[in-house]
Amino acid sequence: WYTGQNVGLWRGRIMDMVMLKIAAILAMFVTVASNVAAAQTAPEKGWTLVCSTTNKCTLINEVVAKDTGLTTRLELTMAEGTTSLVVMSPLGIDLQAGITLQVDEGRTLSIVPKTCEVFGCVFYIKPDQTLINAFQTGQRAHVRFISAVKTISFDMPHYMNGFAANFVALEKLARP
Repeated sequence: WYTGQNVGLWRGRIMDMVMLKIAAILAMFVTVASNVAAAQTAPEKGWTLVCSTTNKCTLINEVVAKDTGLTTRLELTMAEGTTSLVVMSPLGIDLQAGITLQVDEGRTLSIVPKTCEVFGCVFYIKPDQTLINAFQTGQRAHVRFISAVKTISFDMPHYMNGFAANFVALEKLARP
């Protein structure tokens, strides 16, 4: 039953099945892409207090630029009397220039990267009381960086709504 006609018929059926699978895969990518686009235009949620099952709590604020989809994330934690702030940026930034962090029109902090991973670059600082006070009373924190090709500057505003109340809760949870 392996005649030339049968081989041609089987090739046709195999090609039909391959094309259907390709169409299904493409449909999945279109669905995922539309969901990602919808997430990029979502309004900022403000600061959120998130606690793990080990009772480690973190104040988190994430911003996604509507026009580029670039994401920056701020995470403030307290442990054993030490406060730390982690800033995460997208890949493709000028690492030598680092990033700057400024609350409203206050002082500008220059921060160098600690590491870069597949999800982006990580910057770490121990905020002093002046910065904590600025976060509690300020309107927005600006994370600024330059693209690696040094042609585009980015300003990612993180609005401070919810920070002050969540910071008080974080302080209470961090006490031994």
